[in-house]
Amino acid sequence: MRSIKYFLKRYVHLIIFIVLVSLSFILLFSARTEVLKSIKSSGLTLFSSFQLGFSGISDIFSGISGHFQDIKKVREELALTQQKLDKAYQLIDEIEDLKKQNIKLRGVIGYSFTIPSLYDDSIRILPAQVIAKQPGNYSSCMTINKGKKDGIKINMPVIAPYEEHQGLVGKILTVGGNTSIVLPLYNTSFYISARFKDTEYEGLINGLGENIPHILMQYVAKHAKAEIKYGDLVISSGMGELYPRGIHIGKVNAIKAKPYETSMECEIVPVIDFSRLENVYVIMKR
Repeated sequence: MRSIKYFLKRYVHLIIFIVLVSLSFILLFSARTEVLKSIKSSGLTLFSSFQLGFSGISDIFSGISGHFQDIKKVREELALTQQKLDKAYQLIDEIEDLKKQNIKLRGVIGYSFTIPSLYDDSIRILPAQVIAKQPGNYSSCMTINKGKKDGIKINMPVIAPYEEHQGLVGKILTVGGNTSIVLPLYNTSFYISARFKDTEYEGLINGLGENIPHILMQYVAKHAKAEIKYGDLVISSGMGELYPRGIHIGKVNAIKAKPYETSMECEIVPVIDFSRLENVYVIMKR
């Protein structure tokens, strides 16, 4: 007992130091555990917040990316639809052109079958198209797409359909291999013997130029004035055997009778509208 008291008395300071150190370690360990728990909890909370934030941003970018993909898809569909519409419109235009060509061809075929009734079996009708107007010396002439290889010859008459009749266009002036030049009746170099269909008074038709809307019928008997009326039809007389009889030329627009002359003149408006002339026929002898 004495020895214990002696030991405690002698080593009291050391014992106190050891106890204090032990308590310090115990307290430090306990505090460290709580701090670590707090730090861990705070870290988890902060990381969760960042994770939620990044997840939200990722969702936003995913939504934007999907939206752009949808826009791209819609644009592609619109472009494809526009292409289909363009093709449809093109087909509609082509169908309309085919309809017009069909109407013209039916008219041409039908007309070509009705024309020969005006003539005898020695006459052949050759269809042709006006493809150009010649410059220079032939400024008032036309070019057709038929020539020597088709049997075209100089001075052959050229006619065109109007209403249910045939009207005079002119005659062949020059002939090439595949094309020919037509001298129209409004040309100043064109002449044809003609007569009034109802009264049968005769005269000579002469062109006045491309810019003049009418032609002139000269040398008509003066006493025919009482029988000729405005709008009377003038046809080819058939004299000279160059032009068959009965081709429609034009209608009376004005009558000019001077007192000191033995004949009179009549202004004739052609039945053919040359500004819209496309299809013509060349009258050929077999």
